[in-house]
This record gives sequence, C-alpha cells and structure tokens, in this order.
Amino acid sequence: MTVHGVSPEAPSATDRPLRELRGVVERITYQNPENGFTVARLAPERRDA
Repeated sequence: MTVHGVSPEAPSATDRPLRELRGVVERITYQNPENGFTVARLAPERRDA
C-alpha cells in the first residue's frame, strides 16, 4: 500500500529525504472525504532476520 499526504506546512522534498512505510492498515480512525486526510493505525511489516 502506498500512502501520500501533503500538508501546507510540510517541508519540501528537498528539505527532507522521503521515507517508505510498509505494513498493513489495521484501523482507520478518521478520514476527511474532502481532502483525503486520514488518521490510521499501521502494523509494520515484519522482517525476518
């Protein structure tokens, strides 16, 4: 799953490196249908050592 989000106060891509999150969305707590803002719980992918 890929999640994209941008807020007006967010620094530009040149200010901070991008990070990738991988996992399973366990629960969506809130979602604004007008702008897509979402608060969700993500269970991270397990990495076998």
